Amino acid sequence: TEGKNFSFGKSWDFEGDLFYRRFLDNYLSILGGGTVFAKKGNAVLGLGYTLPFLIHSNAMISHRGKFRLDLEKKFQWTRWLFSDVDFTWRPDQSGEHAAEIEVSLMYSTSWHWAAGLMLTNDSLGGGVEVQF
Repeated sequence: TEGKNFSFGKSWDFEGDLFYRRFLDNYLSILGGGTVFAKKGNAVLGLGYTLPFLIHSNAMISHRGKFRLDLEKKFQWTRWLFSDVDFTWRPDQSGEHAAEIEVSLMYSTSWHWAAGLMLTNDSLGGGVEVQF
């Protein structure tokens, strides 16, 4: 068969971010931390800004000199169900796509954690979100 198939025998693709964010005012923040993408770890620094309609934006640069732009919008459906729509643009970073869109449906009973399903350009998967 063609395309991606689910398998426990093959290694899974993953990516993750761990950021510290410090708000300078109600809209502007600085952030720093680490990210793993395309099996490479990067240290990143950047700026975040909250746009109208509560669209969160981040512009970051890695220690390798690679640029990344994120846009995120959250939709609260019920008390415990919400969706995130994320757009990430990583030019020249050896991924399958320079731009990626991710839509999630998450369940959370507190601000500190959420778990649910995630749909990207290429795949459907699960995810966990932790905040502290």
